[in-house]
Amino acid sequence: MAANQEQTTPVSTSVHSSSNGTCPSERCRYPHCDISPETVMCRSLLPAFNKLDVANSVKEAAAKLQTYDKVYKTEKIVSKTIFGTLRIAIQRKTGKHYAIKQFDKTLMKRKRTLCGVAVRENFDVEFKLMNWLRQHPHAGLIAASPENEQVEDLRHKYIVMPLASEGDLLSFIRNDNGKISEDTVRDIFLQLISALQHLHEKGGYIHGDVSPENILLSYDEAGNLRVRLCDYGLARKIGSRHYHAGKKSYMPPELFSNESRNAEPTSDIFSLAVVMFLLYYGIPPFTTAQQSDVYYESLEQKHHYSASSYSPWLLAWGVSKKRSKWALLPTVLSMLRRKPNKRPTLSSIKIIVEGWKQWY
Repeated sequence: MAANQEQTTPVSTSVHSSSNGTCPSERCRYPHCDISPETVMCRSLLPAFNKLDVANSVKEAAAKLQTYDKVYKTEKIVSKTIFGTLRIAIQRKTGKHYAIKQFDKTLMKRKRTLCGVAVRENFDVEFKLMNWLRQHPHAGLIAASPENEQVEDLRHKYIVMPLASEGDLLSFIRNDNGKISEDTVRDIFLQLISALQHLHEKGGYIHGDVSPENILLSYDEAGNLRVRLCDYGLARKIGSRHYHAGKKSYMPPELFSNESRNAEPTSDIFSLAVVMFLLYYGIPPFTTAQQSDVYYESLEQKHHYSASSYSPWLLAWGVSKKRSKWALLPTVLSMLRRKPNKRPTLSSIKIIVEGWKQWY
């Protein structure tokens, strides 16, 4: 009995004693616990403590963040966006108004909407361009507000921007319904050409989503109407792969093809033409630039992008005789050509639009 007692392993203060130095507990996932008399817990508990450390780290990071609710108060939700909302907010300290885009981090990571639809919107590109524009500003391009006005919280990212007081160009078009003066159209045309030239030539990106909804309006101190492009979520580096993305009514025909395409300025030129047509006439030239669209096919096959041939078509739509003879119509139609290499450059378009006044 004495010999047997000597061979019996005494009960340790540790719950994980074993003759082979391993933890006999069925719950333990670690085959070698390196148990010693000083051990007070099994390493299988370490993941729980690691999670606790991570949670504490997240809380500490959150406390350091300049969060939205600390700095701003929402005055109005303007619209829902792909990954969140666009809102007008007041800075609590100064009372100044800002436009703020909110992005849900989970949706951004999944690149899907709340409905589960896959999207091409890229927050990183948008934020990169808006910060770049802060350093390389242009009057016709919305830039991010200063760094100390930006915010973030655990669930959302934000882009804080200056507020455009007069809304977007689509609302402007609807209010005037094809009665906007030629001088105003010309001024807007030139401002947008200049903005795109800056983005293409200085930034090296195409906008990728030129449309009235993405053109914001305000008045300067002299009372002149000013327009600015915004929303760079579909912007692409020139020469990189260009996807089928954007608002279909403004997309060039090459993006409806299954062929792989590189991002080129000609894409923005096509979209700009649709915007200018809509701005002057109050109606779009077609539904989509596809072969199935009778209006776009007629523009190409029947009228051959000729203003003199196209004018009677406009009269049939109820456009006035004077407007059907718009001096810039030949230029706008040439920008709508199916083949990208047949469209004029922004530089050549600018020369024509600037010289328009001299024709009268």
